[in-house]
Amino acid sequence: MYLSSLGAHAAMDLVHKKLSPRGQAISDLFSSFLLFAYCVILLWGSIQVCWDATLRNECVSEAWMAPRWPYMWMLPVATFFMLLQGVAKFIRDLHKALQGK
Repeated sequence: MYLSSLGAHAAMDLVHKKLSPRGQAISDLFSSFLLFAYCVILLWGSIQVCWDATLRNECVSEAWMAPRWPYMWMLPVATFFMLLQGVAKFIRDLHKALQGK
C-alpha cells in the first residue's frame, strides 16, 4: 500500500508509456476496476471466514491454545486499506483523465 501511494510499485509499461497522459489515466482507471473487483471479493470472503472464526473462538492447535481469530482479521483490515488506496488513485486518475493533462 505504501509503494502504491508513492507510485513506486512494479508495473508492465510496454504499452502504457507510449500512451498520452490522458490515455495513461484511462488505462489506470480500467485497472482500478480490476483492483476493486479483486478487493471486494477478497474482503467479502475473508470477512465471512474471520467472522466464523471469531464466533467459534478459533484457537491454534498447540499446547497453549492461543486464539487465532484476532490474527485472522489482519487480512480484511489490510484489504480494506488497499481498497481505500485504490479509491484515492482512482480519483486522481479520473481527475487526470477529465483534465487531459
